[in-house]
Amino acid sequence: MTKETAQALVICAIFASYVLGGGLSIPAEDFNAVWMAGRAFSEGDFDQIYPMTNGIFALQSPPEWNAQLASDGAEGWIYPFIYPPLWAWIAQALPAITTLKTASAAFFVINTLALIAMCWLAWRMTGRCLALPAYLAVALGVIAFTSIGRIALGNNQPQILLSLCVVAALERLTAGRSYTAGGLMALAASMKGLPLLYALLWIAQGRWRAVASFAGIGAVLALLSISVAGWPLHQTFLAVLSDIRSTLLLSSQNVSIDAVIGVLFFWDQAVTTELQNVGMQPVEVRFAAPKPPAIEMLGTALLLAALLVSTWLLRTRKDPLVWPLILLMLSMVSPLAWVYHFLPTAAFLPALIDRLGPLRSLIWIGIVVALLNPVALTMFTEYDGWPHLRHIMTSAAILIMAVPFALAIRRSPTQS
Repeated sequence: MTKETAQALVICAIFASYVLGGGLSIPAEDFNAVWMAGRAFSEGDFDQIYPMTNGIFALQSPPEWNAQLASDGAEGWIYPFIYPPLWAWIAQALPAITTLKTASAAFFVINTLALIAMCWLAWRMTGRCLALPAYLAVALGVIAFTSIGRIALGNNQPQILLSLCVVAALERLTAGRSYTAGGLMALAASMKGLPLLYALLWIAQGRWRAVASFAGIGAVLALLSISVAGWPLHQTFLAVLSDIRSTLLLSSQNVSIDAVIGVLFFWDQAVTTELQNVGMQPVEVRFAAPKPPAIEMLGTALLLAALLVSTWLLRTRKDPLVWPLILLMLSMVSPLAWVYHFLPTAAFLPALIDRLGPLRSLIWIGIVVALLNPVALTMFTEYDGWPHLRHIMTSAAILIMAVPFALAIRRSPTQS
């Protein structure tokens, strides 16, 4: 073992010790949704897997989940399950072999290791631009001390594994392993739809082997999902996705452009809904509003514009740092962009040190960390002058994170 590898392992051990030793104490609320979807699937209660949105998506879970989660020893808010039916089918194995507490703890360890692996793969993809210990120290520090990582880890988010799959797919593509890259991206797309757009961009690059692998493995996963869960459950899932696209979700953790427009101009149109809390009566909330047709059209236009810019970047710049910028842009123009959706982009931040120089890059990284630090966000929440300051500042911090990547790409070589 080299000295550099030993130092990198020490950095990883410090991060894991902090996380697993109680540095994050938020209840694993998002994993609870996976657990309950699996339980409902195993018991044949297919009507209790997805929320009944009725045109508005307001984070409402099936009301029957409350008593069961209380019995299982859960705590905190109860969020809905919005992953494809395939993952409810897979999750059904958990209640049969273990308890919620044990499953959540095991998944927490897996997520912690997945974040370390994601940062390591980002280092490989960027050409080992820094010493590995330095790269991991910066990347894992950003994850540990900003809401990007803290909310993802604290809530035991499956999005962490999706982020790992995306970065792994891009790293394998850079390394010339196109078939593996396509398979990993298909796995990511089987969890959420956004990776499908990344695969479409491969067409613009002419990465036909990766596209073929993505299409083939993606088709297998889709057919498997339909065969084990049935088409009616997929119709319910697609209806939920349709309602998400038709809703302005004004939660402060949704930092999409849609959400920013919503809090600035449509807050008074938010409807009152109920959010479940384990062992307690539902709490009335107002953070979901119908999306006007004009805003839907604007969202579609922004998505097309982001795809065109992404295609231009990929065709004109020979630079791995194009991808973290693309991932950020496409997330921002999606209907939902929870702050932890930007984990892959955050994993590439240390590469800026090599490209922009230590002083400039660390200033940019420091600004992002300062704005997304939970202490700073709490200060914004408590500001009396404007109730939406936290939302705006979180979104601004994500957009600021895009700036140094854009500056770095300007210095990259053009495609020959």
